[in-house]
Amino acid sequence: MDLTFSQFSRQCPASSGNRQMPNEETRHQRAESDYAGLTSAQGGAPIWSGMEPRGVEKSEMSEPIFVECAFLVPVNRDMNLADGEPHTTMAWDWLTDELWERFGGATMALGYYEGFYRDPDTGERVSDKSSKFIVATGEDRLSELKQFLAEACNVFCQKCIYLNIAGRVEFIEADSSPQDG
Repeated sequence: MDLTFSQFSRQCPASSGNRQMPNEETRHQRAESDYAGLTSAQGGAPIWSGMEPRGVEKSEMSEPIFVECAFLVPVNRDMNLADGEPHTTMAWDWLTDELWERFGGATMALGYYEGFYRDPDTGERVSDKSSKFIVATGEDRLSELKQFLAEACNVFCQKCIYLNIAGRVEFIEADSSPQDG
């Protein structure tokens, strides 16, 4: 399923007026089993099914070196950028499809991660629940992962996404380039 950013701009009023996608099933209505195929049975490393992620090649001399990258996606759109409502199934499908296409897979941690932070624009305390995704990728592809997460900020109506790369944290901000699909 090929989706464009213009399809997502309809759900984020900050980028497209106040249009909303009607009658979309939210992630809260999906069964966790929908994501079971992303990981091994024990919730461990991603299942590659014999496919190396794009850009990572095996050589006869050594195995590829991967870096574990984890990021958090809040389950609701940002209240200051949008309406604070849960993301649509289409947005979550975009994320998992793109993780598959760009990186060959991912692991989704079960449950939610609850936290809070100071909103940089309002100074107010913001509490949220997030889903955690883990991707193993080559060090030479970290900039591609960061660009992908900047795009995800727009899709999920977020100011930034928390990214942990092997213990080092960064906050990836929304891509400000035009989204014309």
